[in-house]
Amino acid sequence: IIDFNTWDNSNLKLANYKKIKKKYIVLVDGAGPFSVSDRELLGKKHYLTKEVWYKDLNFFFVKLEKFFKFKVIIGNHPNTKVRNYPKHFYGRKAISGKTLNLIKDSKFILTRQSTALSHALYFKKPIVLIYSNQNKKDFYDISIINNISQMIQSQKVNINEKIDFRK
Repeated sequence: IIDFNTWDNSNLKLANYKKIKKKYIVLVDGAGPFSVSDRELLGKKHYLTKEVWYKDLNFFFVKLEKFFKFKVIIGNHPNTKVRNYPKHFYGRKAISGKTLNLIKDSKFILTRQSTALSHALYFKKPIVLIYSNQNKKDFYDISIINNISQMIQSQKVNINEKIDFRK
């Protein structure tokens, strides 16, 4: 047995655990399609396109924000270099390097897939796994989303379908 620790676990232990009113929903964003993802570095095709994914995501966020009466804040992937209010998030705030605290202080999280799920699990945050019709074409992406959903018993939502937020 090799005793070791992870960066995520160390950050959790160092986090400030003050109770804060949960005033937002956080999207834990992936690297693609805005910036290069691991798959593209390995020469694999990424099925999400900037033009379609972010437009569909914005439409989903508008409905989500209206129903829950909370804003969506973006927790940027570490490889993403944009901050503040990038155009592809249609005026929503995007923050880099603060994912742990964003998750800790959120109402719930949205993600396609991320190692930062460990933070949400630690803080017992509801997790909604999102995907689109573009993801459905990608066996790799959709199988990871399905496996994570099954392992952590989390809801998965196709952002392109009609959604009943009451469930």
